[in-house]
Amino acid sequence: MDVSGDGGVVKNVIKEGDGATATVGQTVNVHYSGVVEGDEEEFDNSREMGYPFTFEVGAGKVIRAWDLVLPTMAVGEICEIVV
Repeated sequence: MDVSGDGGVVKNVIKEGDGATATVGQTVNVHYSGVVEGDEEEFDNSREMGYPFTFEVGAGKVIRAWDLVLPTMAVGEICEIVV
């Protein structure tokens, strides 16, 4: 799914969620792993740190892709975000 409208941020759903969707201004807790496309080497992982990452959706305090994708996700959803 092209979330940005220009192909710059693409969301690939791995597992559908079954809960509510996030809204702009809402504080969310997410688990993530960061991987460099091409070499598949993981450079960051919230589960290994032992706690989820917390931020306000749409506040511009995280990478643009997260602000765009989170409002399209349902609680429990797992997706790959390609930037």
